[in-house]
Amino acid sequence: MYAIVTKIIPVDMLCTEIAEAIGFVPEKIYVLPQRKGNSSQQMKRFGKESLRKSITVWRKPEKI
Repeated sequence: MYAIVTKIIPVDMLCTEIAEAIGFVPEKIYVLPQRKGNSSQQMKRFGKESLRKSITVWRKPEKI
């Protein structure tokens, strides 16, 4: 018997860190409001914790 361990990964934050590392400037991370809950398939995998939906805005600085 085995247990499946699931972990929610904050992809928006990880991508923003990578963007900063290659020269982008983070402008804003918009976290979208939850409109409806997780599907029954997601509930089985991730429990009742809702997965965050977001929009990230980065800016590439102009070269001087």
